[in-house]
Amino acid sequence: MRKKSHAVSRDYAAPVRHVLTAVLAVMATSACSGGGSRAAAPITEPVTTAVALSVSGSGSGSGTVRSTPAGIDCRVNGGTTSGTCSTVFTAGMVVALNATPSGDGAFTGFSGDCTGQTCIATLRQGAISTVAAAFTAAVIPVMLTVAPSPASRGSGTITSTPVGISCTVNNSVASGVCSVLHAPGVVVTLTQTPLGSTLFEGWSGDCIGNPCQITMTQPRTGAVTFREPAPGIVTVAGSGTGNGAVTSSPSGISCTITAGITTGICSTSFAASSSVTLIGGASTGGSFDGFAGSCTGGTCVIPVTSGVTSAVSVGFTAAPQRLTVARGAGATGSGVITSVPAGISCVISGSASSGTCSALFPLNTVVTLQQSSTGDAVFDAWAGACTTDPCQLAMSEAHIALVIFKIQGLTISGGGSGTGTVTSSPTGISCVITNGMVGGTCSSTFAPNTLVTLTSTPSGMNSFSGYTGACNGFACSLTMVTGAMAAVTAQFAAPPTLTLSAVSGSEGGGTITSAPLGIACSLTFRAVNGSCVHAYALNTSVTLTQTPSPGSVFVNWVGACSGGASTCTVSLTQSRLVQALYRLAVPGSVTVSSGTGTGSGSVSSSPGGLACSIANGVKEGICRALFPIGSTLSLIPRAGSGSTFTGFSGSCSGMTCVLTVPENGDISVTANFNR
Repeated sequence: MRKKSHAVSRDYAAPVRHVLTAVLAVMATSACSGGGSRAAAPITEPVTTAVALSVSGSGSGSGTVRSTPAGIDCRVNGGTTSGTCSTVFTAGMVVALNATPSGDGAFTGFSGDCTGQTCIATLRQGAISTVAAAFTAAVIPVMLTVAPSPASRGSGTITSTPVGISCTVNNSVASGVCSVLHAPGVVVTLTQTPLGSTLFEGWSGDCIGNPCQITMTQPRTGAVTFREPAPGIVTVAGSGTGNGAVTSSPSGISCTITAGITTGICSTSFAASSSVTLIGGASTGGSFDGFAGSCTGGTCVIPVTSGVTSAVSVGFTAAPQRLTVARGAGATGSGVITSVPAGISCVISGSASSGTCSALFPLNTVVTLQQSSTGDAVFDAWAGACTTDPCQLAMSEAHIALVIFKIQGLTISGGGSGTGTVTSSPTGISCVITNGMVGGTCSSTFAPNTLVTLTSTPSGMNSFSGYTGACNGFACSLTMVTGAMAAVTAQFAAPPTLTLSAVSGSEGGGTITSAPLGIACSLTFRAVNGSCVHAYALNTSVTLTQTPSPGSVFVNWVGACSGGASTCTVSLTQSRLVQALYRLAVPGSVTVSSGTGTGSGSVSSSPGGLACSIANGVKEGICRALFPIGSTLSLIPRAGSGSTFTGFSGSCSGMTCVLTVPENGDISVTANFNR
């Protein structure tokens, strides 16, 4: 009875057909081998012993499916398969399929002729087994971040639905939980709550609407803008001929009024909706006349309105009149101002003043102010209420006399990357310059018309690069101009450096040394070790010598050196970079050949690598192997039973063989065994 034939897919028809053909050939041979008169057995359809097994893929992930016994080695990526995903096994064989997901993905199970997480199938004769492996890709969460916008001022809190964000914003600083991961596709609602007097301005970034809604298809940012209400401003002005002061509660205003002229803090801002009380008080000899403007009378309480300026005038009346001496515009020097009659004894030093620089004089008193410069300063001019020297003023009202003293001298600044000192003759300048920064005495005054010479001294291997500014070049002598400060920059250069590195793509390595000493650098692939950077005095000539590491070959220099010589010389007129390119040496090979002898034996190597068997002129096993260049290799012959080793020929002769392996070369040695 004919056995029912199973259909075979196009992928497996050929292997099954080959098996059937082989079986038919065997049967035909058997039928014919029994003698010429014996009738051949009838040929029926051959028995199929080959069974096809195929693997397909599904799902969004990736992974591999392999079989035990070996045969299936199938890669699945997004449902698409590659590699060996179908093969033929012997009927009745038990085959196990093992699935391994890639990365963070997951294997979700087999389907088809296997189901579940495991697949162990007994292959039935004449059947084609099909198994599908499903993989899923990992779900990668995306980040939601809440932050204040660059324009945000004020404070508030931000929370989210679903919960996760609990962020506090204070001006440009965010604290708390301001970044949370969400699964792709989640819709997050952000809700803001201003704190204190802060007002909410709006959302920006990836936010839409208020509250903000964001769909998490990718990393998103919600930027919030808060604002503070504009403050109100209180301004105090003075009136009258007297002197006094106005302060505020809360603090902020601290205004001094002298004959209607205000100094100090006479205008400032206060928080909106607050209340400010102004307190006025007259100085000795004067009287407080009261407030006017936004306040009237002897007391002043001002309600502060956002964005509104409240102007208050305060009046004082004085019987005596005040004379004030102060530094005039452009004053740089120092001096002493005294008055006749006595009262003013004011010391002016640069922009500062001390002593008695303001005094009351009886009404209409004529006061004479006298000046005297100190140190290297010279008197330049009076200004303000004074126009001549000495200055005479009738105190019919308050006066301010401005005095201008000027100095002449030098100010040194630094430039460049090096270090050194700058000194002056006559003495005065003693300036230390480090990497462009100055220390010590770098500014000094001198008497008018003094000739000042600067001397610059570099430190160690540093070099002096010259002056700029009031001096140019490598020498500096200046005559002091009355009332003028000259500015000179001294440039020092750090010693140039020589840097060694490997060329990108270098595959070998070596060591590089220098003369004079300083560089002792090891290069391995693109890594550097040892002393690979060294500073030398300017214009030093440095010779570099390279030595390849075992297994490496030097190719050429790159950068400040070129060519393939083992040495190069660099002149350090500036910092230089030298790179070295190496390649890996190509190993050589050793081949063992059989001689013409009829004996048998084996040849091995020390170090190991060769294991060649020879019998009757035929070799097998490992008869050719690669070895590092320059390595020493010994061949060890062993004669088989009944055979005799008669010696080597070829690259070796005699009973022993010791070889040195060349680069990219093949050494052939013949081993002779006889019976």
